[in-house]
Order: sequence, then C-alpha cells, then structure tokens
Amino acid sequence: TAFMQENTTYFIVIGAAVVALAALAALVSYVISIASAFRRSPPLPEEVAKAYVTKREFAELKDELQAERNRVDSILKQQFDLLRELTDKTNQWQLGVERMIGRIEGKVNGK
Repeated sequence: TAFMQENTTYFIVIGAAVVALAALAALVSYVISIASAFRRSPPLPEEVAKAYVTKREFAELKDELQAERNRVDSILKQQFDLLRELTDKTNQWQLGVERMIGRIEGKVNGK
C-alpha cells in the first residue's frame, strides 16, 4: 500500500499542477481579452495617418484651392462685366427713348 500511497501523491501533485496551469492560462487569457478591449482599433498611428495630410499633399491642395479661387474670380468678373454692359445698354436705350419722346413732344407742341 505504500506504493499506492506514493502513486496517489504523485497523481495528486500532477493533477494540482495541471489545474494550476489551466487556471494560469485562463487568467492570462482573461487579462489579454481585457487589454485587447481597451486597445485602439485602428491603432493611433494608422488613424492619424488617415486624418492628416503630408506637407506635399497640403501644398498640392493649396495650389488646387488657389486655382479654384482664380476660376471663381474669373467667372465673377465675367458676370460683373456682363451686368455692367447690360446696365450701359439699358441706359442708352432709355436715353434714346427719352429723346424720341422729346422730339415727339416738340413736334406736337410746335404745331
């Protein structure tokens, strides 16, 4: 029976070691899952890379924006010129109509 007692003790020690290893593995898994829950997704450098442009890209965007502003300014200038031309022609037409009315009144009053 001493042999059985020795084997039983051996199996208890091995069983306790297996249970301790399993508990340790479960604890490590739990800690890893908690840590992964607090980790940023996507990682911060990747998110920053998406949100910000490089100096070269910024310079290109500035150039594109300036070209667009110049295009809009050109369109506005054309519209202003057309409006001024329309105003001038309308004033000339109105002056012509007033002269015609004046001539007609002069002929009517002159008779």
